[in-house]
Amino acid sequence: MLNNAGFYFQPDGKVRLVASEMSGNWELIGYDSLKLSFVFFNHREEQYNYKIDSLELGRMVLSSDDETTVYRKVPFGVNQEGTIIKGIVGSLQQGVSREYFFDLISAKELSIELKSESKSIGFDLFDDTRKLSSIGLKNWKGIVTHGGQYKILVGDTIALGNGGSPEFDIKVIGF
Repeated sequence: MLNNAGFYFQPDGKVRLVASEMSGNWELIGYDSLKLSFVFFNHREEQYNYKIDSLELGRMVLSSDDETTVYRKVPFGVNQEGTIIKGIVGSLQQGVSREYFFDLISAKELSIELKSESKSIGFDLFDDTRKLSSIGLKNWKGIVTHGGQYKILVGDTIALGNGGSPEFDIKVIGF
């Protein structure tokens, strides 16, 4: 699978995009040419023809009269099960929150899953500038549009004060 700025060329001829309102397909139209077709939400299909300047296992260069674009292999690829980017196991003291960090190289579809016997433990997700979630979560799934460092803040959302140290585990899964 090749990627550039949120375009994912999949081996089955589909093009997945970071923006969910678009979908597309790619098709070889000659030994050195490629046609991209996109359907935008409530719009007609748009087609673009590109010449394949170079093609290697992890890199492809496409050009047209207007532009030249480089696509590179996505670091983890896409599969149905996902790839665990970060795994966290811990426990919380009453009234204490814990921070955990993970890094992403580029745009990626993510799933973050928190498991705990305590129903009051949740997490908030932050990028380098702002909070991305509005309430304490157990699960989150979405597409992040840029690489960088992300923070997960785990806390007791209800502060039940049960006096124990409830345990939890978190998986950050990339697709």
